[in-house]
Amino acid sequence: MKRTVAFLLASGSAALAHAQSAALEHSSPTAQEMVVLDFNGGSQSYEEPVDVSMAGNRITVVYKSPGVDFPEPPPPPAGGYRYQTQLGKFPAGDYEVAVMSGSTLVATIPFHVVASGTAIQPFEDHTDLWWNPEESGWGLNVMQHGAGPIFATWFAYGADGSPQWYVVPGGKWISPGAFAGSIYRTTGPSIAGAFDPSKVTRTLVGSASLVFYGGRLQASLTVDGATTYKTLQRQSF
Repeated sequence: MKRTVAFLLASGSAALAHAQSAALEHSSPTAQEMVVLDFNGGSQSYEEPVDVSMAGNRITVVYKSPGVDFPEPPPPPAGGYRYQTQLGKFPAGDYEVAVMSGSTLVATIPFHVVASGTAIQPFEDHTDLWWNPEESGWGLNVMQHGAGPIFATWFAYGADGSPQWYVVPGGKWISPGAFAGSIYRTTGPSIAGAFDPSKVTRTLVGSASLVFYGGRLQASLTVDGATTYKTLQRQSF
């Protein structure tokens, strides 16, 4: 994976004996994809949570020392103290991350957010297991990628009571709260022993309309010409 990396300048302190570095997990994230900063503090440990603020297109990340004065500080972990900090989701454009240790600027990382190929973007992330608590035994798994597309798996039962698996491997957002895609029925061999991928089948059987509102999901599922309407909610654990 290509990464944008900035190595931090040593300050002369013994606490910074190990080299520090900062990198973005994705150097060119897609619009509305979560941007994550991977920071290696070297020998220096920091408080969590980390302070993240934004002014214009400049994001400032401040790592603060815990302020505990050990008589004999414990040795840092192999490879130094590492922190992963979520910076947020941003529209297309150019940005810069300022990485700070307290009030000292130690690195800057420019990055570019690429415009998404999806014309319409959802308002929020709907990734979850959706179900109807009155109909325990079937449900809809929704995985929403950072740029917006959905991959859904639907597990249910056929008229004869046999388990059925369906997938919605993609589609498009009709509005910021409504997604539509094709439904495929899948079958395959047992995973016990040697798995033969040539025996996996994917058959187009219909279409799905998923409308998200107020913590609910209105699913319109058409399979083999028959349409089922279901209102679902997030599975709570």
